[in-house]
Amino acid sequence: MYYKLKSNSFFRNYNNIGYIVNIPNNSDRVVNESGALFLSLLSYKAQSLKELSNIALNKFVNVSLIELQNDMKDFYDRFYFEDFLIRGESEEECDNLEKISISNATIKNQFNSYEMQNNIGTQEFLEKYFAKNPHLLNFQIELTSKCNERCIHCYIPHEDKLYNIDDNLYYSVIKQLKDIGIISVSLSGGEPMLHPNFLEFLKYAQDSDFYVKVFTNLTLLNEEIIKQMKNNRTSVYVSLYSMNEVNHDAITQMKGSFNKTKSNILKLIENNIPVYINCPIMDYNKNDYNEVYKWAKDLNLEVRVDYDIMARCDLTTDNLEHRLKTKEMEDIIINILDNNKENQKQTVSKELNKDKEYTSDRDLCGACITSCCIDAKGNVYPCTGWNYNCGNLNETSLKDIWEKSPQMLYIRSLNRKDFKECIDCKDIDYCFMCMAKNANESKTGNPLEINNHFCDVARMNRQVIENWREKNL
Repeated sequence: MYYKLKSNSFFRNYNNIGYIVNIPNNSDRVVNESGALFLSLLSYKAQSLKELSNIALNKFVNVSLIELQNDMKDFYDRFYFEDFLIRGESEEECDNLEKISISNATIKNQFNSYEMQNNIGTQEFLEKYFAKNPHLLNFQIELTSKCNERCIHCYIPHEDKLYNIDDNLYYSVIKQLKDIGIISVSLSGGEPMLHPNFLEFLKYAQDSDFYVKVFTNLTLLNEEIIKQMKNNRTSVYVSLYSMNEVNHDAITQMKGSFNKTKSNILKLIENNIPVYINCPIMDYNKNDYNEVYKWAKDLNLEVRVDYDIMARCDLTTDNLEHRLKTKEMEDIIINILDNNKENQKQTVSKELNKDKEYTSDRDLCGACITSCCIDAKGNVYPCTGWNYNCGNLNETSLKDIWEKSPQMLYIRSLNRKDFKECIDCKDIDYCFMCMAKNANESKTGNPLEINNHFCDVARMNRQVIENWREKNL
């Protein structure tokens, strides 16, 4: 029997644990030291069980080759059935099965108010593990702050959209990320395809053994880019605001943007490139998201919504004039719950956030624990949209910033208990407690400053979900 990693599976060793993830399937597993050894022997080229066991035999004592082969077969078969590996009778069969797997790929259909991992046990373990052992897994690079759209809700001030990342800085960052052992890199903007070297940057990231996510409005997609994305462990995230051309273009303030974005989503599907739709909801499109969902559902695409847009990263709040009122958010959540079974399972489970003590102890998010980002000038931030400067990669290595930056260490030290007023709040399990959103609406940029708006949203979330449970469970 022959085994290989699926092209969209990534394995990493992190100190005393092994971690494997299949990003398009949104599935992952943690393994012990022996399991990590078995997985570390695999590559994207098929190898026979005999070859693999002969290599592994040198790492064990008092184990026969037959016994080891049986253990390895059982182990690999488990990960094959969980869709992390390819298995076949020959190297050629494995390669053919990989091609079939790619051509038959479908994208999970969900309509979520927030993204959740499907393996809760693994995620809880990782959350606790990385809280004690921070390790960069995901990194976002702003290739350019320039954008050809002028979205009315954008958290980046339009007057700041002036810069392209320096080529040498980009290549240096990718090399550092490879040394660190990250899993995925996101290329964003602005509009990343405006960078004159976007195609070369994309290829370099793909060749560095990362899963590459591209955040784009798709208006500049061309055949060269499609060819580079195809079958190269890349997915695309695009905002589609409405199926009404007038409303979509009113949000982007770019005439013709709807037709370009919609047409290019279809081109990605034709070329079997995973694409995910983001649908931020605001005053202009509050009656349109259902049509976006229906269109996406017919194409078997996943749609993610955000009904609470964030203030600008320069602490101005002019864009919030387009934010929904709390009652409008409530109507949207009820509509989603009533019409989408997948979201019901994830949002209204009676076990959701049941452990209050654990909830108050847990980290707020993965910022500075498993992820961070840079802007086009090399400034390192905890996450996109939050201009809390932790250092600059033109002056300091990413490793040093990650391990020593006072700002990075401060953010890493925070958890839910630092919101003193919130610990005993009955709405805490329904509050996202986003430091970036808090900071951007604070006059001083304080991520711990309590914002009454988010308290109102948390209260509304609790009431809606509890009422829905009473009526439907």
